[in-house]
Amino acid sequence: MIDFLSGELQSIILTFCRIGALFMVLPGFSSARVAPNIRLLLALTITIAMVPLIPSAGPQPGDGVDALLRAIVGEV
Repeated sequence: MIDFLSGELQSIILTFCRIGALFMVLPGFSSARVAPNIRLLLALTITIAMVPLIPSAGPQPGDGVDALLRAIVGEV
């Protein structure tokens, strides 16, 4: 049970990293005119909406923290 939750949490973190990086470079949203709180809220909302639609393809829960950190750096 804990491994499943850990795998889901890893999937959410990796999806948020990818979408957050998208909002950092997306024209219009990366402007200083858009408040950082709005960008964060949009990234979180889209992450929550997208996680059930994409398969979990990140590191397995037993791989350790270093595999997760390498995946996060790869996503960003």
